[in-house]
Amino acid sequence: MPEPSSHPVAAKDPWLRPELVAPWWKIINVMLVMLGIGTVSGALYGTKHSSGDFYQMIGDHFFLRDGFFESTFLALFLFFLHWRGWKSSDLRIHVGWWTSLAGIGLFLLTLAVVYIVVDAAFYLAAFFQNNFLGPFILIFLPTHGVPPGTVIHLHWITILAFTFLNAFYEELAYMGYAFNQWAQKFGAFHAFLFTFALRMGVHIYQGSEHILQIGLWSAIFGLWYWRQGKLWPLILAHALIDFNSLGHLKVSFDPNP
Repeated sequence: MPEPSSHPVAAKDPWLRPELVAPWWKIINVMLVMLGIGTVSGALYGTKHSSGDFYQMIGDHFFLRDGFFESTFLALFLFFLHWRGWKSSDLRIHVGWWTSLAGIGLFLLTLAVVYIVVDAAFYLAAFFQNNFLGPFILIFLPTHGVPPGTVIHLHWITILAFTFLNAFYEELAYMGYAFNQWAQKFGAFHAFLFTFALRMGVHIYQGSEHILQIGLWSAIFGLWYWRQGKLWPLILAHALIDFNSLGHLKVSFDPNP
């Protein structure tokens, strides 16, 4: 039996019920509450550390602390939406078999595009290594690697729990709320640009060497949601991307596997 509303969202379809649309400054305020602390602390961390130093933060203690923060703010956020009259259908989550398969496809697509573009950029940097262009390209590529012993001990249950919590937290904020609000007020293209900027700002702590990867990821997710209008594929793909990255770090660099 097909799941409800399984068709792609047409451009003429409203992104939100009119009574849910907030003034632009209220949308900004909600995003400041949800993402402001992470963005500011990430920016401060980036100014005091070299690109790639964020690997030193990875460990159970870091994820438990951030998990407590995100779960608390996510609960408050959902209570706020309920108080404002939002229904679960307004968030366009659409959990189902087909959307789960779409999420796995989005995960594989994102990995493929990132690997292809980043590898091509490394080749381009090597080709232009004798002039300014080569070193300039390398600024935006992961060249530092992960020093052995950098990653503090991670439990698999911590990785699994945090990746799904973080995926729900970010995608509900970026797309379920901000994209839908911005698209209803200013159009889907401006919503795409708005949420792209939000993703880039939140991940600024990772330094310049991950800008290209995060930018590709942000663009793919934004275009996918613009076309399909369903949140669950993004949540699942986001969680799988993070689980893949953290799982690789644990297997390769955890001193106490």
